[in-house]
Amino acid sequence: MKKFTLFTIISLVIITNYAHSQDYMISTSDKKIECKIHKLTEDSIFFTMKVNGSSVESSGPVSQVKDFGFGIIENLKQNFDTASFYTVILNDKTKLYGQIVSVEKAKITINDVMLKKLTINAFIIQSFEKESEDALYLIKLKNGSEIKGIIVERRKNEIDVKTDNLGTVTISYEDIKSKQVIDSSKVIDGEYWFDNPNNTRYLFAPSAMNLEKGEGYYQCAYFLGNSVNYGLTDNISIGGIVILPVAALITPKIGFQIAKKFHLGAGVIMGILPGPSFAGIVYGVATFGSKNNNITFGPGYGFYEDQMTQRPILTFNGMTRVSRKISLVTENWFLPFMEEVWNDNYNDYTMVPYYFWAISYGVRIMNEKFSFDISLVNTKETFEILPIGIPYIDFVYKF
Repeated sequence: MKKFTLFTIISLVIITNYAHSQDYMISTSDKKIECKIHKLTEDSIFFTMKVNGSSVESSGPVSQVKDFGFGIIENLKQNFDTASFYTVILNDKTKLYGQIVSVEKAKITINDVMLKKLTINAFIIQSFEKESEDALYLIKLKNGSEIKGIIVERRKNEIDVKTDNLGTVTISYEDIKSKQVIDSSKVIDGEYWFDNPNNTRYLFAPSAMNLEKGEGYYQCAYFLGNSVNYGLTDNISIGGIVILPVAALITPKIGFQIAKKFHLGAGVIMGILPGPSFAGIVYGVATFGSKNNNITFGPGYGFYEDQMTQRPILTFNGMTRVSRKISLVTENWFLPFMEEVWNDNYNDYTMVPYYFWAISYGVRIMNEKFSFDISLVNTKETFEILPIGIPYIDFVYKF
């Protein structure tokens, strides 16, 4: 990254377009600089900002700063009260939980249930969440047990949780592995159904749903195909596929939620194939349904070097979740080809278009971070030899 002095930043502020930022500084000459403040010392301030689209790291003397503010502090002040409990996440992923007793310009003081009273600088706080009085919690214990309920009382070393089946139980903080607020609609027959960890893809083909910003996954198919995809924003993702030892592809994609249960997306799968040759597919997809139960229709056009298919490639795919850890998945391809057929009228062979089809059906076994697909793939040709189809397996880890 480029590095500028505070004097340079102030001189550029009039001609620079700034990206929206939470923090700000006001110089002694009354110029406002939107930025991300990383560190404050007694005599210096360190920050990052956008200058002409580039990230700029800078620092300067506090004596040249008339005022400054932290967006995280301003957000906290809007709903702050000393009676509520908060979860505060720091930049290094440390989680603090307790009552915030004071909020100052550049720091907060929290009475953490485990670590007692702590004063935290604003620039090391990543986010915070205020606990709702009637919030439903999923509490995972270190022994592997899970408890769902509402926290009704907190004490120095333990909490009381009101559950539907066990009544009110007392849990020591030392026994808690993790604690999160959950949506009560995701509790089905007494079990919490975690989000589908692989809702953006079927076996290989994508749905129109997109990864959220910062989400990603690694997929391995047949131990030979390896792919990684990452959400750059909530609507744009980028990925790559390596099929050992024959191909390397990239997979940019965009996706938008048009209605509650309707998504549209588009993307490209392109790269180097044996030859070497440049080839790929440009596609669009429409998905109807939820993350757990949906169908997707996706037309696309394949290209090879400077040639493109005259007729579209078609995919029809779907998934339905039948239990907490199992979904049924199908992925079906229809690929346009030409074949030579004898024509009695011309007494010669002529080229006739047709669609080569491949259908699949299988199960997805999953937990919050992993999914494992076991499916059977069939074509007209394989059906004559092996009616049930050819086995397909893949593994996905979400991060």
